[in-house]
Parts: sequence; structure tokens; C-alpha cells
Amino acid sequence: MIKIFIVRGSTGEYSAKTTWTVRAFRKEEDAKALVLLAEEKSRQAFLKAQEVGEDAWHRDVAEQYFPELIELDSQFYMDYCGTNYFYEECFLE
Repeated sequence: MIKIFIVRGSTGEYSAKTTWTVRAFRKEEDAKALVLLAEEKSRQAFLKAQEVGEDAWHRDVAEQYFPELIELDSQFYMDYCGTNYFYEECFLE
């Protein structure tokens, strides 16, 4: 069996938490690199949303100011909690 590494994103808390799959990699280093880059870009988008006074925090801020974040994560979403990224190991049969 081949081990793969699945990068996931999440936003929200408790019953309003949303989690989605971003991408899968064969190499753990690639998954780690995407997590670090996406975390940094989403943090910048969160700060920019606060700066421009966006109430919704949604992807319009990322699309306008950080289009490369949407390229990294086509399902990007953010609420008042910001967005977090992590990866999990999985075996591919």
C-alpha cells in the first residue's frame, strides 16, 4: 500500500465548523509545505478582512487581495475564526 498525505482546511467552531479536502500528496514534505503556505496566506487574508472591514470574512477578500490563495485552495472559506490547515496520513490501495 502507498501512503498519501491529505491536506485539509477548516474554519468555524463547534457545530458551525466546516472542514474540506484541499489536496493529496505522495510526499509528506509537499503536504507540510502546502499547509505552511496556505496558513500564511489565509492569515494575511484574515488580517486584510479586518483592515477593510469585511463583515463576512468570506472568500471575496481572498479573491480580491490574495488570488494565489484560491489557486492553492479552490474551496477556501473563512469565517470570524480564520482558516486553519493540517494534513493527515492515509493508505491508498
